[in-house]
Amino acid sequence: MKIICWDLQTGATKWEEYGGWSQNCDDGGICGIETKMEEELSGGDDTSLNDVRFRCCARAQQVIQLKPGKS
Repeated sequence: MKIICWDLQTGATKWEEYGGWSQNCDDGGICGIETKMEEELSGGDDTSLNDVRFRCCARAQQVIQLKPGKS
């Protein structure tokens, strides 16, 4: 599986506008994940999972620290 991540700080001003791709994890791989979920809205634009952020680590790194998120 190949995954490419982009910077969550896009500066987007319109719905469905996305930023460019981030740098690859050249010296290792993805070892952490953080997600952002949207609460239910009454306007009908419910999207649930909005953002995902991956952490890159060198191959030698074995420890993963998980941070609890807010839902």
